[in-house]
Amino acid sequence: MKRLLTILVLVAGFGAALQPAYAQLSPGLVAALIVKVTAFERNANSSDVTVYVVNAPNIAAELKKSVGSSVGGARLASVNSGSSLPSSKPSVIFVNDAAKAGEVASYAQKNNVLSMTDDESLLGKGIAVGFGLAGGKTKITINMSASSAASLNWNGAIFKIASRI
Repeated sequence: MKRLLTILVLVAGFGAALQPAYAQLSPGLVAALIVKVTAFERNANSSDVTVYVVNAPNIAAELKKSVGSSVGGARLASVNSGSSLPSSKPSVIFVNDAAKAGEVASYAQKNNVLSMTDDESLLGKGIAVGFGLAGGKTKITINMSASSAASLNWNGAIFKIASRI
């Protein structure tokens, strides 16, 4: 887990160094963060990991490149995407569409699914994890009330690099 944490910090730092302070995170960096942060949520990485991406085809395309890779003690088995909620429960659901965030958050909490976004303003709508930039550095924020509502079980090591709200 220590090695994974080191890799996550290096990936996050390297990606941030390439981004101007006002830019959004690149789809490749967001995909890498989804995979790496999922490894710290004990429920999501206990078996094959499936990710569902809502209205973000560029993120889905980048994630599909990682299918088969390690996610903590599991592997990324599949990535699916669409404009509505998934028909079968994924391990992780990603959204960056403000119009869908509340619906995704409710789904995630009802079904105990890890929810993520690269639009930190959506954390206020109940999404559990947000990625963003602060001072030119990649930032990971964990919404503790959303995490609790979805019965997420975080490895404490994540809080060495992520902030809590």
